[in-house]
Amino acid sequence: MKTITWKVIFDDFEFGGQEPLGYQSWPTDEELDAVESSEEDISLYSAEYRVYVIRDGAGTPIYIGQSRNAIERLQNHLALLHQSAKPSEVGAYILQHLPLSFEWQIDLYTREECLLATRRQVGCVLDGTQKKSIDDFERHLIWEFSPWFNRTEPQKNRSPIMPTPRPW
Repeated sequence: MKTITWKVIFDDFEFGGQEPLGYQSWPTDEELDAVESSEEDISLYSAEYRVYVIRDGAGTPIYIGQSRNAIERLQNHLALLHQSAKPSEVGAYILQHLPLSFEWQIDLYTREECLLATRRQVGCVLDGTQKKSIDDFERHLIWEFSPWFNRTEPQKNRSPIMPTPRPW
């Protein structure tokens, strides 16, 4: 797991970070398997990062998501990549709480970390597909933390009132 802050996302976009992978061809899971990498070698724009956890200033998860490119997806939440786009609900919440939200953390999980965690939870990859294992890992995190902005999963202790961000 790698942890970054929203400041990294804004700075990377504003100061000309690498072009998002959405404009390139995606590697297959087999191609990704063939590449040996350590966390230090993984670029933020790597397709290796698949699941992300957005936390508020107190470290409480407020949204959990997945994407073929986590950094590009985080920028999409803020509508940074397309001028005509609107921020997502979680993106609007983050923008509303600037500059405080600059320091909120984002945990990035690689494809391999998702697969290993799923194997630990259920003893094996359920149907043998990596996509299913990544979906299972994301669902498990959503179930465990019940983030306010994840509305598609059953919520254990959901408040109907949007949370007020908590300081460090």
